[in-house]
Amino acid sequence: MRPLLRGLPRTVWAATAFFGASLLFWTVTIPMFRGPDEADHVSAALSWADGHEWPGYMEMPLLDSVINARMVSGFHWYTDPPVLRPSLAAADAAEVRVSMPFDELGEGDSRQVNKAAQHPPLYSMIVGSMHAATGGLPWDGEMWFFRLLSVLLVWPLPLLAAAIARRLGASRPVVIASALAVCAVPQLGVVGGSVNNDNLLNGAGAWVMLGLVVILTGDLRKRTAAWVGLASAVALLAKAWALPLVAVVALAYVVEGERRRERRKAASSLAVYCGVSMLGGWWWIRNLLVYGSVQPSGHSLPLPEPLPLGESVKRVSERFLGTFPSRFWATLSIKTGGENAYPLWIPTVLILVLAVLLVIAFVRSRWVGMNPSTLALVLVPTLLSLVIMVVEATRFTMRTGIPSGIQGRYLYGSITVIGVVAVLGLSTVVRRSELLPAIVGGFAVAFTVASVLRAISFHYGEARWSNPVTAFPDLLAWSPVPSAVVIAFLVAFLGCAVWVLWAVLSPTVRTVHGAGVRQGIARHRSGVT
Repeated sequence: MRPLLRGLPRTVWAATAFFGASLLFWTVTIPMFRGPDEADHVSAALSWADGHEWPGYMEMPLLDSVINARMVSGFHWYTDPPVLRPSLAAADAAEVRVSMPFDELGEGDSRQVNKAAQHPPLYSMIVGSMHAATGGLPWDGEMWFFRLLSVLLVWPLPLLAAAIARRLGASRPVVIASALAVCAVPQLGVVGGSVNNDNLLNGAGAWVMLGLVVILTGDLRKRTAAWVGLASAVALLAKAWALPLVAVVALAYVVEGERRRERRKAASSLAVYCGVSMLGGWWWIRNLLVYGSVQPSGHSLPLPEPLPLGESVKRVSERFLGTFPSRFWATLSIKTGGENAYPLWIPTVLILVLAVLLVIAFVRSRWVGMNPSTLALVLVPTLLSLVIMVVEATRFTMRTGIPSGIQGRYLYGSITVIGVVAVLGLSTVVRRSELLPAIVGGFAVAFTVASVLRAISFHYGEARWSNPVTAFPDLLAWSPVPSAVVIAFLVAFLGCAVWVLWAVLSPTVRTVHGAGVRQGIARHRSGVT
C-alpha cells in the first residue's frame, strides 16, 4: 500500500489541499440543517448518545431538541404551518438565532419518524460519541463539529483516486487529473461538509475501490484481502450502497484467480475477505431475517391499489431526467420551489459528457494500455448502483405513487473510480496528455468557485440570489464559528484554488511556449537551408 501513496506528484497534494479547503468552507457556507437529511442524522446521533440503543425500522422518533434547533436555525419562519425562509439575513440572525445546547432546546420525542433508523448505526455511533465532548456547546457549534468529522472522512479522496490511477499503470498526467476529477463535483463537497452517513460510506468506499483495483492488478495476498475486507465492513455498516461494492470485490477474486491460473490462492484470499467483511455484513443478514428485506425503506403510505408499471416507469423517468443530473453535480441544497442551482441543461450536458467519456475509456482501453475487462469490472459498482436505484425507485412508485429515491449522491461510493476512468477516456480524446491536468483542474476550480458563490447568493442576503459579496456579512452573522474562522477558511479556499491553477497551468504554458519556440527554430533553419 505505501508505494501507492508515496511519491505522488505535488499537484496531487495541491488537489487534496483544495478539496479539503473547499470541504471546510462548505461547512460554514451551507446553513445548518440544509445539508441532505441533516436533521435525521443529528437526531439519530443524539438518540444514540442518550441511550446507546438503535430502535428498529420506523421505530426511532425525531427529537424535539433537533426540531426546535431546526426552527431557530433560520430554516423556517415561526408560523403554523412553518414556511421556508426566503434567505438568511443578518437582521434575522439577531432576532431568531438562539445559542443554546441541544439539551436545553427540548427533552422529549416528537411524533415524526426518524428515517435514519433504516440505516446501519455506525455513523450515528461515532457522531453520538462526540456528543460527550461537545455537548456543552451551542447547538450550531456542536453541529459544526459533527460536520468537521465528515470532512475528515472524505478528505483523502483525491489521494486515493491518484493511487487508483497509478495502480492501473496510468501516466503522470492521468494520475494528476484523476485527483483533480474528485474536486470537479461540487455536490460531493456539499455532502462532505454536512452531517450525513454518506460520508462514512464515501470514505470507506474509496478504500474499497482502491482495493478492488489492487486485486484486479494481481494482488491476491491475504493481508490485502484483510484490509479491503475491513474497509468493506465499515462501508457495510454505513449504508446499503456498500453492497454493490462488496459484491464486485468478491467477483474480482474469481476473475483474477481465473486470469492468473491461481484459483486456490484467490479462493483462500476470498475467504479471508468475506470473513473480515462480515464484521459489517451481518447487519444485512439481520435485516433479511427480521424484516424480510435486505433494506427496509420508505416512509410513505401505500396506495389502495398499486400504480401500473407503465405509469410508474414514466414518473421515475421524468424524475430521473429532471433531478438526477443536478443532484449528482451541484444541488447545493437549493431545492425549494422547483429552483435549481444551475439551469437543468448545464448538469445534463455534464452528465452526458461524463457518460461518453466512460464509454470511450472502455472502448479505447487498449490505447491507454488498460485491460478492457479490468476497466469494465471497476465500473460495475457504479452501474449496479444506478440500476438498483432506478429499480427500487420504480417499485416504491408502484407502491406509493411517489417517485422517490433518485439521488446522485448514491453513486459517490465509487466516485474515485468514476473520475479515474473518465480521465482515461479524456486522455484518448486530447492529443497532448500534458494538457489533461489543465483541462480537469481548470474546470474543477471554476465549477467549485462558481458553486460556492451561487450557494452564498441563494442562502444569504435580503433576498434569494443576492450578490454573493454583499451577502457575505449575512453568512458571517449566521455562522456557527467566529467570523475570523470563516474568513480564514475563505482565504485557504481561494489560496488553494490559486495553487491548483498555478500547478496545472504553468507547466502547460511552458510546454506550449517551448513547442512554439522549437517550431520557430525549425522553420528558421529550414528557410536558411
